[in-house]
Amino acid sequence: MTEHRVPESVGAMPLPRYLARAWPLLPGWALRQAVKKRDIRLNGLRWDGAAPVRGGDILALFLPDKYLTGPLEVLYRDEDFLGVVKPPALPVDADAQGIGADTLLERARRIEPGARLCHRLDAGTGGAMLLALNDRAQARLDAAFRAHQVRKTYQAVVQGAPPSHGELTHYLVKDAAAARVRALDRPAPQAQQARLRYAVLAYGDQRALVQIQLLTGRTHQIRVQMAKIGHPLLGDDKYGDRAFNKRWKAKEPLLWCVALEWENIALNAPAPFGWKEEN
Repeated sequence: MTEHRVPESVGAMPLPRYLARAWPLLPGWALRQAVKKRDIRLNGLRWDGAAPVRGGDILALFLPDKYLTGPLEVLYRDEDFLGVVKPPALPVDADAQGIGADTLLERARRIEPGARLCHRLDAGTGGAMLLALNDRAQARLDAAFRAHQVRKTYQAVVQGAPPSHGELTHYLVKDAAAARVRALDRPAPQAQQARLRYAVLAYGDQRALVQIQLLTGRTHQIRVQMAKIGHPLLGDDKYGDRAFNKRWKAKEPLLWCVALEWENIALNAPAPFGWKEEN
């Protein structure tokens, strides 16, 4: 049994929706089964199937722990830093409403209670991440990211057949309300320059496997820039082709941080795309 207090900032919402946001890797069938069997207590009473949850409520979930959280693969560990592999679909931290019982940060703090974030990956993106374990380490790593001293390499599967290599420069405008980013060809007010280099590793059936070196770090940068040149990421419904994604049964953007390098730390996390090069 897991007991959980709903953050005070949460307004009334249906219980299944809250559970799906708080535990994003909870299998859908397990959630449906828990709801059907009423294996959930709300403020000490068996949930009636209709009552909403709101800030301050206490939930008791009679579900195996393996469905509510999981381990992290550790790539590096010393007294200052922790390198791990972030699973896809797992947010790095709680969302704007404070919802996030299962996040990368929560899992990392089960390994090292002092773990704190210095960079982020989109929820759907997996791969290598480096966390600081104390104030001194956080200050150093924060400064390194601001100075673009941390080298991050990604792999992605994109739609179509882009040129074999290239360097992209765009100017990104963030719409926080819509949770979207637009890529412009020229500078504009409030637009941030975004630069990356890419090289195609393999071509396939209307797809390509590309390796990407970020030269700047912006929200949704890889997804937006590749979509801007007509080669959106496979699985990216926000900026890409939903029909194409459905054909390939891709529900999340196929994007993975395969390497992170800084000073004497080198994290390597091979992408799990299972790409098969076609002749």
